[in-house]
Amino acid sequence: TDAYRGEQTTTSGYGMIDLAMTARTRLVAGARIERFDQTVTTQDPFGLFAREVQATNKNTDMFPGVNFVQAIGQNSNIRVSYSTTLNRPEFRELAEFEFTDVIGNRAVKGNANLQRALIQNVDGRWEMFTGSRNVVAASVFYKYFDKPIERVVIAAANPIATFQNSDHAKNFGLEFEAGHTIGENLFVNANYTFVDSKITLLPEQRTVQTSLERSLGGQSKNLFNVSGELMVGGFSTRLLYNFVGDGISDVGANEAPDIIEQGRGTLDLVFSQKVR
Repeated sequence: TDAYRGEQTTTSGYGMIDLAMTARTRLVAGARIERFDQTVTTQDPFGLFAREVQATNKNTDMFPGVNFVQAIGQNSNIRVSYSTTLNRPEFRELAEFEFTDVIGNRAVKGNANLQRALIQNVDGRWEMFTGSRNVVAASVFYKYFDKPIERVVIAAANPIATFQNSDHAKNFGLEFEAGHTIGENLFVNANYTFVDSKITLLPEQRTVQTSLERSLGGQSKNLFNVSGELMVGGFSTRLLYNFVGDGISDVGANEAPDIIEQGRGTLDLVFSQKVR
């Protein structure tokens, strides 16, 4: 059984209100209702095995969003927001067949029992604009993940990776941003984010997974971005540097250690020319 077919349909509707409560206070609120229907069927393409494995995810969810903005000066605001978002499994994560990952050459198998993860988000932000594109901002955020999806390596003679829902996870973070225009043509921007992440396992996972206290898989503690953009007429040159700190790429099980993806930086140089 090394093939699958998948279908998914999303039907949704939303409503939103943008209300100026006073000259200095603004409220943006709304909700989205979404019906999601996903089916993945794994089968043998050659007909040697009659058995099929079917995975389904059928959910009707409401995703509210509230954003409150309070001006505290001529050029600064305080923002407080709440929203619900989600993370759905991909077809291949649900397809219960074994394939070889291109990166690392590891055997990977889907999990037909995966469920979607719901995420509650709370954010607070102070921002100040000092003209042109100049900005200074500081943010604090909290995220609660219900049934987050992680990639787990099951240790054996031939280790295999699969995907599992954990019980829940919590992320608490701080973010700082600054952007400044130098002269008429140069703009520099920098952003740093710190995330403290902690996951809680299901009871049956606590007897299997190696690390009982750890961060959410794929979550780095430190992230940093800096960019510079030089614009002359319609031509611009942009230099971007991005750093992502160490993070768990594969969760260890059966006494195998967690696999850590080392922090790395990437550098990009982009040229663009405006056309009429």
